[in-house]
Amino acid sequence: MAIVILHGWSDNFASFKDIKAIIAAGMPAPPVDIHLADWLSLQDDVTMTDLAEAMQQAWMANGLSTTPHAHDVVVHSTGALVVREWMTRYFTPDTVPVKRFVMLAPANFGSGLAHKGQSFIGRAVKGWNTGFQTGTQLLRNLELASPYTATLADRDLFDEKVRWYGAGKVLATVLVGDTGYDGIRAIANEDGSDGTVRISTANLSALRVDVQLGSQPGQVASVSSQAVNGDIAFGVLAGHTHGSIVDKGSSGKYQLRDRLLLDALQITDLDYPVAVGGAF
Repeated sequence: MAIVILHGWSDNFASFKDIKAIIAAGMPAPPVDIHLADWLSLQDDVTMTDLAEAMQQAWMANGLSTTPHAHDVVVHSTGALVVREWMTRYFTPDTVPVKRFVMLAPANFGSGLAHKGQSFIGRAVKGWNTGFQTGTQLLRNLELASPYTATLADRDLFDEKVRWYGAGKVLATVLVGDTGYDGIRAIANEDGSDGTVRISTANLSALRVDVQLGSQPGQVASVSSQAVNGDIAFGVLAGHTHGSIVDKGSSGKYQLRDRLLLDALQITDLDYPVAVGGAF
């Protein structure tokens, strides 16, 4: 079983060197790199579908097995959306070749930075404009409460007949920081965020609320809610920013990150609750 690290463009590879070294030192075999930049030129019209297609090409070209639950995957930030798009587009929960899916500071429900424009992002947050999230179409997908993230959640979280995450399925783990940036990058900080993504929008254990409006202005005819159909491990790492969660360090916060990362790559179905439906 290989551990696959998904890379995007520019300095995304360099930013993942430390995580790769931690995995190589703590696991039986070094991880396998997938570089989407080798398969797709980043343009403004590139979509998540294009990224998923590039990932499928790269997966096959690397000789990775398509046997169900054959490999583990580690991603950072927008990489979580790419993998979720790829899994739900090409596979079912029973055929997907991923067993453990570790998401570090994922932008699962977007980022408050996306609507502020690329020029602002480029000045305020080094690295935001260099991973997957550069093109115009991708920025639209990354806006908070975008139609894209809602549609993706309908496929892998809220389908009552299809369960993607939990015991016997994909064992997913979300780890996100709680601390914003210092200096000029602090302009992008929000309460309850890691400087780039909000804790709440990283968490996959969401609640879908459907509101039926009445015939009169301001009238609400009905309200219903639906919990996630699955179980996803979730942890908030104190003191970590969006960038530091993939950096190397020796202090306590890095030691905890390292332990949780390696634990997430060694968990089994028995470590997940049976049909809880949410985070744990």
